[in-house]
Amino acid sequence: MRRFSFLLGGAAALVCSLLSTSARAEGVLDKLGPPHPWLKLDAGFSVADLRAFSGKRPAPDGTAVGGVFGADAAIRWERFSVGLRGRFHPLTEFNLWQIAPYAGIHFPQTNYDLSATAHIGYSVAVERGGNTAAKGLYTGVILAFDYVVKGPLMLGAGVGSDVLFLGGDPSKSNVGIGVTGTLRLGLLL
Repeated sequence: MRRFSFLLGGAAALVCSLLSTSARAEGVLDKLGPPHPWLKLDAGFSVADLRAFSGKRPAPDGTAVGGVFGADAAIRWERFSVGLRGRFHPLTEFNLWQIAPYAGIHFPQTNYDLSATAHIGYSVAVERGGNTAAKGLYTGVILAFDYVVKGPLMLGAGVGSDVLFLGGDPSKSNVGIGVTGTLRLGLLL
């Protein structure tokens, strides 16, 4: 219990320190200058159908719904970002794991940011029993809105869509679709 209290106190001190940082003034997004590290967490809903367009290989049938949880690490300039995103989708029929590099374009205003990112990466669908059901490439886009709350802290929301090519060779793969909606928490350091 003592260790938990120590960790909780340390986390609270870190959050207070970040919120009181005066290095980021009003209009932080207008004057980003040199590249900055950008860390994000997101959580929301996900819908996926691994056979939406074609079903040439074994894969779970039907549409699966559930949550999505992710983390990003990126380098951010005023109008561009590049990074790596990992996501976990615990869905009704299977779990979907994804990892992808991405590039984004940003339209910053004084305290908020509109962005569009594109990604291409790797997906693995795992059945509830633990067997790998399908794996392969996926690609997609995410549209997002982020608001600078205070200092480096940003809150936002995003919607995205993916096309999944599961099974290796795209001409012999299942072609599916996924859609997500998330809330985001970010730190622009």
